[in-house]
Amino acid sequence: MGLTASLAALTFGLMLSDDISCVQIDTPDEGLLKATTHCCCCMQSFFVEMPACLGANGEGSCIWCGNAGSFGCCQCTDEHKACGQELALFQCCDYRKPGESVIYNVGATMISLFCMKGASKAGCKCDDSVKYAIISKWQSLCCDYRCALPPSDEAGVAFGVSCCGIKLAGAPGGSCKA
Repeated sequence: MGLTASLAALTFGLMLSDDISCVQIDTPDEGLLKATTHCCCCMQSFFVEMPACLGANGEGSCIWCGNAGSFGCCQCTDEHKACGQELALFQCCDYRKPGESVIYNVGATMISLFCMKGASKAGCKCDDSVKYAIISKWQSLCCDYRCALPPSDEAGVAFGVSCCGIKLAGAPGGSCKA
């Protein structure tokens, strides 16, 4: 009962929140990235810190839509004693409350195979908060991907070119950052 109740509370918290900050994202610091290959507005690096690399973390947005997720594996504790448990909520074109229309909103929490735990949220809203056409920062196991259009230091991906950690032009990030 306690685990189900805590999953329910987390998922309802995800759904009731207007932003995706309620999903705990823990992408690697740029200083921990290795062998960065950077092409204009996208970069790929390796993240090999154990046990931190055992999972997937990230967030991204494209115009008015955004998502965030955090999943850890090899987490063998009493909290994860379930072969499978998931709780999800979904809304699409929900206009029941005037002034609080929802275009798209989804959230989920899960435990799987006795050693994995995660949460995710995605949604779309139309407002004037858009600063970047595309911004993305994801770490999946030992691979780290970052992208921003337009490229900028503020977004975490400045314009640059590098190959396997060797700076070729501009201001590439990751392991090429001075």
